[in-house]
Amino acid sequence: MAVLGSLGSLIFEPTPWPQQWSGSLIIAFVITSVFTTTYAFWAMTTFQNRTTPTRAALIYTLEPVFAAVFSVWLAADRLSPVELSLSPG
Repeated sequence: MAVLGSLGSLIFEPTPWPQQWSGSLIIAFVITSVFTTTYAFWAMTTFQNRTTPTRAALIYTLEPVFAAVFSVWLAADRLSPVELSLSPG
């Protein structure tokens, strides 16, 4: 996903990539792309068989909702009506 996301951002995102890659930027990229992804897949495969299919589906479906809540709460992000999937007006 890190590779596909990186390629997609090079093609579709208007924001340019950093001109200089510092050591801390590379470390952050590796941590967020490799280690956290590995942990997430390990947790999903380990604990999914300990719950019902309905609960597992609910947990996976609510992941974007929790991501939005935590980004507003922890990072003080402000979400627009489009990001909240609300129709204007």
